[in-house]
Amino acid sequence: MIKRMKAIGNIDNTARPGRGAKRRRPEVSVPSETVNEPLFTKQERSYADCHRWSLTDAERRQWMALRSPVLGALRVFSCGIFVEARGHWWERTGLPEGVLIYCTAGQGHYRQDDRAYEVQAGDLLYCPPRTHHRYRADEEHPWTIYWMHLSGAWLAHYESLLGLIERGPVRHIGLHDNLIAALTFLVGHPPTAPVSDSQWFCIQANAAAILGHIAALPHNIADIAAAYGPIRKAISLMNASLDQPLDLPRFAREAGCGSRHFSRLFRRVVGLAPGDWFIQRKMQRARELLSLPNIRVKDVAARLGYTDPLYFSRLFKRIVGLAPEAYRGKLTSTHAERVE
Repeated sequence: MIKRMKAIGNIDNTARPGRGAKRRRPEVSVPSETVNEPLFTKQERSYADCHRWSLTDAERRQWMALRSPVLGALRVFSCGIFVEARGHWWERTGLPEGVLIYCTAGQGHYRQDDRAYEVQAGDLLYCPPRTHHRYRADEEHPWTIYWMHLSGAWLAHYESLLGLIERGPVRHIGLHDNLIAALTFLVGHPPTAPVSDSQWFCIQANAAAILGHIAALPHNIADIAAAYGPIRKAISLMNASLDQPLDLPRFAREAGCGSRHFSRLFRRVVGLAPGDWFIQRKMQRARELLSLPNIRVKDVAARLGYTDPLYFSRLFKRIVGLAPEAYRGKLTSTHAERVE
């Protein structure tokens, strides 16, 4: 039966590489932190809630011994959710894993080498492998965090893609329900003994999905974080309403604000006015429908909420550059050329 460890930290005296060292990091055989279980058990008593799992040493060895290049690309040995983690702290030197922490409430403090950082709700904190770092929950407003320990042959590539090193250890991204849901799913689905290759892959896929949510955030997310969540919620409703005329007050209510404020926020997040974005999204959907066989232009117009097919055709030509029939003809000829 799998033993679920409760350790979260380790003071590892492995020497850090010099500044000129290569990015490729050697992996130790078993990067375990189980020796610190007694200390964590004392910490956990003051948390409002705690959910976590960690692989046993034997399971870590098993995963690291796999020869599959896919399963070795990204590994998660432990992850968890700490709610109002009063008294939570840790310090490490040389741990060969990256620690990704997402703060959703409260406050915390982070120090890496000689620099100190404050961590607030909506901040993403990344502690790179083999660094000297320490973090702790704020005494008055202890943080609520979602976290996972990352390793694997491709970890440096993931770090580069997400800017986890270059952008600094603490980055404000705001609160995102999809990211919280993905982290909760990872924590809620630990492997069960005996662990199969498919279970390793599921853990890896779940972790990659979390990183994907982060990668999908706009490059200026720190500037638009407060508006991003409500606007994305409104965009979901807009995408579900492509068969209807623009209803700005309804979309604004979905974002929790008035129409004028919604328009300003929408333009700030998306770069377009709501009406312009809505029309472009309708025309994108029209192009998808026109690729279907035997569908008439007036039926496409009706599916997108246009009662006048001629008006729809003029609008389509203005946005796409071709009339609907000409666009369909271009698709047909292109397909024929590929078949030949």
